[in-house]
Order: sequence, then C-alpha cells, then structure tokens
Amino acid sequence: MKKRKHFWALMLTAALLLSLTACGKKEAGSETAENTNMEADAEKKENPEEPEPEKIDPLAAARKNIAAAASMDARLAADMAMEISINGEKQSVESAAVIDMSCFYEPAPMRMKMDLTLNMGEAGSITRNIYTEADADGAVTMYLYDGFGWQSKSVDTEAAGQYDAGSKMAVCLSPQNSFEEAGIEQIDNVNAYKYKGVITGDNRKKILSSSGALDALGYIGIDFSQMETVPDDLGEIPFELWIDEESLYPVQYEADITKAADALTAGMAKSIEEWPEGMSMNISEVKIKMTCFHYNEATEFSIPDEAKNR
Repeated sequence: MKKRKHFWALMLTAALLLSLTACGKKEAGSETAENTNMEADAEKKENPEEPEPEKIDPLAAARKNIAAAASMDARLAADMAMEISINGEKQSVESAAVIDMSCFYEPAPMRMKMDLTLNMGEAGSITRNIYTEADADGAVTMYLYDGFGWQSKSVDTEAAGQYDAGSKMAVCLSPQNSFEEAGIEQIDNVNAYKYKGVITGDNRKKILSSSGALDALGYIGIDFSQMETVPDDLGEIPFELWIDEESLYPVQYEADITKAADALTAGMAKSIEEWPEGMSMNISEVKIKMTCFHYNEATEFSIPDEAKNR
C-alpha cells in the first residue's frame, strides 16, 4: 500500500515538474514572441501593407460595361423546330437563323447594321439586309433590303432595339433574372466567368421579340407586333452567360426559349382573329446563342446610297 502511495506521489511530482518546466518555456517563448511582434509592428509602420483589393462583382461590372460601350459587333444564331397541322395534315419545319450585327452608339446618333440569313431547309432560305439610323432628335429610320429592292420606314426606338446587340445582352444581364455562379470556362480562347440562371418577368417577352428564330413564324403569317395581347405566363427561360474574366465584358449567352415560344404561339392563336381555322402549331425547339465582340471597335459601315435615295 505504501509502495503504491509512493508511486502516485512520484508520478504527481513528475507531472508537477513537467508542468512547471512547460510554464517556464512558455514564458520565455512569450517574451521572444513579444519582441518579435514589436519588431513586426515597427516594420509595418515603416512599410505599411497595401489594402486588399475590393472583390469584383463580374455581373455588376458587365452591366456597367455593356451600358457604356460605344460600339460592338455581335452574332445571334437561332435554331428552331416545329410541327404545323392544318386540318389533320402535319408538316415538320426546321429553320436556322443567323443575324450579324454592327452597332454604334457613340458618337451619337445611334446607327446599326444587320445581315439576316434564315434557312428553312426544303422551304428555301431568305436573306435580309437591315440598317437603322437615328437623327439628332432621336427619330429612327429603318432601311430594309428584301432581296428585290429597298424599303424605308420610321420606327420607334423600342422597335429598333430589337436589332440592337447591346439591348439583347442587357436583357440577359438584367438584375430581374436569377443568376448562379458556375465556375470559369474558356470561350473563344479567353477565360470567362460562367453563370446559369432563369430569365423572368417582362424580359421573357423581350428575349422572344428579339429572337431571329421568330422571324420564321413571321414568314408564315404570324404578326408578332401583337405580342402585348399574349398572357404573361410564358414559363421559364433557362440561360447560360459568360463574362470575360479580364475585360469584364459579356461575351456570350445561350438560352432555351422552347417553352416560352410554344406558349407565345398558343396564346397568339387564341387572340388573333385572322388565325387560320383548323391550324395548330407545336414548337419543339427554339435555342438561341449570341456572341459579342469588338467592343468599342465595331466594324465600320455606311448605309448604301440607293437605300437613302429610293
């Protein structure tokens, strides 16, 4: 029993000695650390650290940059597939539209050039050349070459905006849409922030009205100037967006407007009095992709004299 007590006493004594030794080391270390901290503080006063850079919000920067761009080039591509039924007879139609745009905003007044190619397979292809220019008072004139001759007409700024690459991209960047960060990817050999999201609210109609795919529907007799009569419930429009990591300009977006376009057509079929009896239409695919480039260095152009002097 006594031996056991001596054993525990020895262990407690050893533990106490170890703890005292540890305290002694800690105190010495603390003094050394204190001296080191004082030296570090003195060095900081002599060589103050640079403040940490503010965290960049690519979306906010892209919105600002697209609004301030003096000019830009862009390409909008749209692929569409649909089935038209007239009194039980069905026909499948596929089309691919490409619109090349050059847009100048500064120096004012605004002017734009658009070359549209619409390929509808067996139904043939259509090309259109469109120019718009605003005068000093803001009045906009549109010049259209339809393959046979030139036409011109006055349009409001909203109608002209349907052909404006900057406006199209601004709709996709709108804070009203939802955005989810999706990492960084390479687009045209540049690193770009990628976002996924859903286009919401009135932006859905704006995306639809500016889509080259819907030009195909215009050529089969659907007048999309009556879009305000369509119900607001057009479903969701999922999209992906890329913003150049270095310049913070938006470089590309892709959107699947299939459900919205189908809902639009169905809604217009109910609201248009001239809708052909016995005709129905089912849109199975409408996907669009717009790429923007040459910011502030857009391709220069002149409106042809024959367009202005007709």
